[in-house]
Amino acid sequence: MERVRFYEMDHEALLIEQGVSKEHILQMKEIKVKNHEPLFWKYHNGILTKETMLVPLEKIKGITRCSPGFSWWDHFILRKGDLVDSRMESLLSSLKKKGLEEFRNTFIDEKYKVSLFHFVDHDIYFVCNDGNHRTIWAKIVGAPFIMADIERYEFPKDEENIKLIESIHREYLNLLNSMNLVHSEGEVVYKDQHVLPFESFEITDWTNTEQIRLAKATYKCNVIELRELIDLYIKISVCGTLHRKIKLFLWKLYDKDTPPNTVIRLIKLGWNLDIETVLNRFERILDMLEHNVE
Repeated sequence: MERVRFYEMDHEALLIEQGVSKEHILQMKEIKVKNHEPLFWKYHNGILTKETMLVPLEKIKGITRCSPGFSWWDHFILRKGDLVDSRMESLLSSLKKKGLEEFRNTFIDEKYKVSLFHFVDHDIYFVCNDGNHRTIWAKIVGAPFIMADIERYEFPKDEENIKLIESIHREYLNLLNSMNLVHSEGEVVYKDQHVLPFESFEITDWTNTEQIRLAKATYKCNVIELRELIDLYIKISVCGTLHRKIKLFLWKLYDKDTPPNTVIRLIKLGWNLDIETVLNRFERILDMLEHNVE
């Protein structure tokens, strides 16, 4: 008889048979795995200390081989992420052999420790190198703690610069939200359709005032591009039907990637703006940038 691979198994039935509750499984289907990178770039110039300790599983928010935004369950059944079938199957064999309670206890054994980042100011942990499969299993079976080698990061002394860029980015996302747009993997999208690239400037030294200035200036360029789309939307929306058709016909003569054609494409997809809200958001972030960009 051909062996059933881990990803082909009835995972929920197997776990319930071993004593994992349906309620816990449902929770694992709802909680999303997060990516450590957005936090790491804020912390990586900070104060670093190391130690080995027990970590509450509830404070571990992500793994390195993850698909952010998908659940722990999605990763456990190998629907998402980059986990290895044979490693997951090996840990399943250990669960069957030891039973649920003894299996849970293996996660506090220093022989099986994992490696974690700890971002102190947020007090959350992420797998940083070794331990993706064990962390997933510990989460899924409801182990309370896991032994880990910790790389602990505290905010650097130049925290004010970090907070400033964070606040600008937050206002930028608020502006996008008011425009019914989304920032996704380096671009601005509407209903999964590309709208604009998101230009970014990587800050490698948070004490470097020129780098901070350039980062702010980059945000300002992104915001100005969004304003161009807003203005075009207003022009198309306020003109009469006949004039709109003429404008649409003329704008079709442009190359497909021009701002007018981008707006036309979005409107055809159902793009709609609350102009007053959008302009208020725009003025708010522009005011913030004007005061901070030389």
